[in-house]
Amino acid sequence: MDSSPASSNSKLWLAVIALPILLIIGPRTSISQDLNPEKATKEFAVVGPEKCAECHEFELKTLQRSAHQRSFKLHGKDAATKIAKRLGGEARVDKRKDCAACHYTKKARKDAAPELLAGVSCESCHGPAKLWWNLHWKGEGQSLAKNMAKSEKRGMIRPSKVIALIDRCLDCHLVADEALISKGGHPLTEGFELISWLQGEVRHNFLNSEDYGANMPISKSRRRQFFVLGRLRQLERQLRVFASLKDRKGALAKSLGRDILRAYKDLKKARGSVKRLEKIRELLAGIRLNESTPAKIKEASDGIAKIIEGLAKDRKALDVEDLDALLPKEFRGKVSEFRDSE
Repeated sequence: MDSSPASSNSKLWLAVIALPILLIIGPRTSISQDLNPEKATKEFAVVGPEKCAECHEFELKTLQRSAHQRSFKLHGKDAATKIAKRLGGEARVDKRKDCAACHYTKKARKDAAPELLAGVSCESCHGPAKLWWNLHWKGEGQSLAKNMAKSEKRGMIRPSKVIALIDRCLDCHLVADEALISKGGHPLTEGFELISWLQGEVRHNFLNSEDYGANMPISKSRRRQFFVLGRLRQLERQLRVFASLKDRKGALAKSLGRDILRAYKDLKKARGSVKRLEKIRELLAGIRLNESTPAKIKEASDGIAKIIEGLAKDRKALDVEDLDALLPKEFRGKVSEFRDSE
């Protein structure tokens, strides 16, 4: 089945059965160390979602309705305990660093174990907020732009930081630990697609609404950005993970192969609208996941990273109406609305 994307019917490398995306998610595997949640927690510390809710009331309510927040009760689930036991060591997932990094919001404490404050919450995506939570708005006589710039320097990941937010999602929705799957029996995170979740259950776009309580759709311009950059980042990181695998015939390898094919197909459809995507065909020509060396696969990943870097600096190149036909039409989960405040 191995053939390159340059072949007549553009087949890629692995063909196996597709599995549904599960919201039980694997350990963070950030490529960028400055996105590492462990490092950030120790350096900045978190404040917890209740502090965010002092201003972001409906955002917290949306979170509380989501599967992200329900992960806070994961340690009471038999399935999670069984995975931990099969992996060896601590059987309570809330006490395991490899589990807590993705399933909990935790606050570092001196001379004590981290305090678990919530499941996946505000700071899981926007960064630990201790040094910026009281800075990221416009106070009397203050400049919002300057305050936001200071907040970013202190660790805030704003919605405008598209690549950083995508990485936050992929840190957990891209499993890179072979033992977690093969030994622990953790569910695969196959089929994850960013826009369908950002427009669905995860959407919390209240501040841009004239009617506070209305959860506004993401603009088409931003959807185009998240779709193309999200698929590119997934392809890059999935290839990097595949290159690191010891077992290229295991469940994780097969799952990654299917996801790589999905991302490539989406980007192939988009390249007529975004010319820089033409380079992907050249980068992946000759790549066969079951045969190519790790160095060869990583070389392709590096090339995709350069495409991402260029497009991230030139957002206008992604603001093309033709891309709208490729955007997911169905959203995942239920969108929360609070027009009649509860």
